[in-house]
Amino acid sequence: MDALSFGYFGPGAGGSAAGWRESWTDADRLPDLVRIGVRRNPPFQPWPDIVIATHVTANAGCVLNSTALSCSRGQP
Repeated sequence: MDALSFGYFGPGAGGSAAGWRESWTDADRLPDLVRIGVRRNPPFQPWPDIVIATHVTANAGCVLNSTALSCSRGQP
């Protein structure tokens, strides 16, 4: 493999429009899509990008406290 790349699709910080980004910095939310690109030099044929939907709608920074049924950033 000559190059491996990742892309992340979702809204930006501060509610900016959704789009593809090279890094994901939102600790409270996972991206909607993750793209994996594999690039090989000839004589290898190009591979299509792999795009995966995360299907996660919960707060990614949440640690569930099952007794209080609440969410926190620290240990429950």
